[in-house]
Amino acid sequence: MSTRISTMDLVNRAMRFITSDVGEPTLRALVQDAIVQADRELRDSVSSKPLHWLTHPYDGLRTQYYAEISAITQADPGVITAQSSNDDITGHGFRDNSTDHQDIVVIDSIGGMEELNTRIYLLEYVNSTTFTLKTLDGLDAVATTNYTEYTSGGIVYCIGLVLNTTLILANVSDKWDFKRVLPSPRFDGYPTAPIPENEVNDTTFWTDVSSARRPERWREWINVTESGTQAHYLFWYPAANQQYNLEFIYEKDIADISVFTKTTYPFHPAEIHDILWKGALAQLVGDNEKAKRSSDKVIATQLEVLFAQKWTREWEDGKKRAREYSKFLRGERGGLSGVRA
Repeated sequence: MSTRISTMDLVNRAMRFITSDVGEPTLRALVQDAIVQADRELRDSVSSKPLHWLTHPYDGLRTQYYAEISAITQADPGVITAQSSNDDITGHGFRDNSTDHQDIVVIDSIGGMEELNTRIYLLEYVNSTTFTLKTLDGLDAVATTNYTEYTSGGIVYCIGLVLNTTLILANVSDKWDFKRVLPSPRFDGYPTAPIPENEVNDTTFWTDVSSARRPERWREWINVTESGTQAHYLFWYPAANQQYNLEFIYEKDIADISVFTKTTYPFHPAEIHDILWKGALAQLVGDNEKAKRSSDKVIATQLEVLFAQKWTREWEDGKKRAREYSKFLRGERGGLSGVRA
């Protein structure tokens, strides 16, 4: 079994192979920065499928039954009254987005107030029987004041969610943030296929409520606001006609290493720790080579990494071994080959 290496020991191991004219505090800071860079590169070394330990499952969701509309006010915002198609549910059955995930809905078959038909909205929970609507970006409430008077009918189908990442991270928020949904979400255990935005926009088939059933396709839209916050929209197609268990795997957003002590460790399995300090040396070798080619060669002469080619070679090999270990943990081809146990 591999032994964990603390962030401080990563620095100490790397410093054994460096000669420098700068003082130890400066050298230690340079090595710490190189370890941060190596850690970033290792985490980003697989773009299509993150390292296995940088992913996490989430299965606490269900789609909703469709609901039937019985009233819509002409107001700002317009208030909609609806009843779930499931007789066992009192009220419309959609989520209270003040404490839960937010339903994304498509509405159709309204008599009179047809302006609302075939469009996609965010559902704003009012109470168990009524709700209002917002534009998909969440910026504006949908005012129905000047719309045609409602006469009859109308159905509301759930076609996605704005994920409440605070809820998803309730027990782990001090360790990582939510980065993205990974392929592919499953509904009642059935996998879905990704769908590009242009395919959704080029046809009405995927948003037509007459096609509602267990979803077969999915996509994620990340809405970044001016303040820098991110809203993760998970769409599924076609719209869900009833409740299906929804599960997916998401990628963790890991913060850079910022503390170098005997009691803090990199966010990687122990089998990977030894790779990081070698990666830091490879980073310093690369920085040195760049400095030598620059007009200011003073920087390059103040620091020398012993056995430079060895660390560059071992770093590339180490990243490959990390990917193999990730495959091993997933049960895919690859494994512990070359990873020190």
